[in-house]
Amino acid sequence: MAVVAVFSLWCPAATAEDDWIGTPLSSAAIIETFTRNYLHGEDDDGLPFVLHFKVGGDVEIRTADGRGLAGRWVVGDGNVCVTWQDTAAESCHDVYLDGNVVNFAIATDIVRTTQLRLDPPDWLAP
Repeated sequence: MAVVAVFSLWCPAATAEDDWIGTPLSSAAIIETFTRNYLHGEDDDGLPFVLHFKVGGDVEIRTADGRGLAGRWVVGDGNVCVTWQDTAAESCHDVYLDGNVVNFAIATDIVRTTQLRLDPPDWLAP
């Protein structure tokens, strides 16, 4: 599976009416929540990954097996857009917070979410 899929294809499908997705984040809250934090979870195959949103707009994704990609992130009106260097394709997602779980939703009839924790993963070396 390509690492770039993390922002577009992961996790359970849900309808827009589902309330478990969390509270929508404002643009300012997205910046505050993401900047300098490690957002991590597991892909469809159970492989851990981590997203690191850096000050200045750089973003990196790494998997526990050492694969990774770099890109740029920008915040729009309540959403985050990421452009990965290897594809140059931009992917934008509405962002919701449910406790310490961040949900990324694609604004279509079906909302796809990726649940990520804000705390650093144990396997990520400093």
